[in-house]
Amino acid sequence: MNKLLLTIMASLLVLSAQADMSVIPRISAESQSYQTDFSSADYVSFGAGISFVAESKLYVDFEFFRNNGEDRIVGEVTREETTLTVGKAISNGLSLFGGYKIARSVGVDETNENANSSSLNEIELDTDGLFVGVSKTFSAGERGMFTLAAAVSPMNARVTTEDLQTGDDIVSEESATGVSLNVAYNHMLTNSLISSVGYKQQSFSYGGDIGSEEVSSLFAKLAYRF
Repeated sequence: MNKLLLTIMASLLVLSAQADMSVIPRISAESQSYQTDFSSADYVSFGAGISFVAESKLYVDFEFFRNNGEDRIVGEVTREETTLTVGKAISNGLSLFGGYKIARSVGVDETNENANSSSLNEIELDTDGLFVGVSKTFSAGERGMFTLAAAVSPMNARVTTEDLQTGDDIVSEESATGVSLNVAYNHMLTNSLISSVGYKQQSFSYGGDIGSEEVSSLFAKLAYRF
C-alpha cells in the first residue's frame, strides 16, 4: 500500500504542473471468471474509477473493483482490485503506460475433496506489483474507436491458509512475471458521455505452493468528461 500511495502522490505532482486538465469519472461492471490451483469462481464485480487527462496527453487513472462476496465465505470467491495507471499518448493512437496494482482474493481450498462445509480451509491470496504496457487506438466511425492494450507485470504473491488443527496461519510467498491483455470498443454517446465494452485477460504463474492465477473479464463502463 505504501508503494501505491507514493505513486499516487508522484502522479498528482506531475499533473499539477499541467495547464489544462479534464476530469473523467466512471462506473463499471465486470463479469469475471477467476481460477487458481485451489479456488475458482464466476461472479459480477462492480467498480468505479476516475481519470485526469492533461492537455499534453499525459493522464493518471485510478480504478477499484470488488464483487459482492462477504469477507468470510464458503463456496465462493471474494475479490477486490485497485489499480493506478500513469500514461502518455505518443502519436497515431499509440500510448505508453505504467502503474501499480494490488489485489486480494479470498476463497476456500477446493482441492480438499474429503472436507465438508464446516471444515473447508479459507485461503487468502494477496498480490501486488508494478506494470508497464503499451496501447493502440483505432478509429471506428465518427464516434467510435477500438483500443488494444498489453502489459507485463512482475507481481509478488502471498497465500495465507488457516491450519484447521492448530488455528495457525500458514503463509507462502512467491513472485512471477505475468501478462494482461485488453481489447475494448469505446463510443461517444455525446460529446461528454462515453461508453465502453471489452474483454480483459490476466495470467500469472507463481509456481511453488501458490501455483497459477488467471482472471478473465467481460466489462462495460460508462464515463463522463468534465
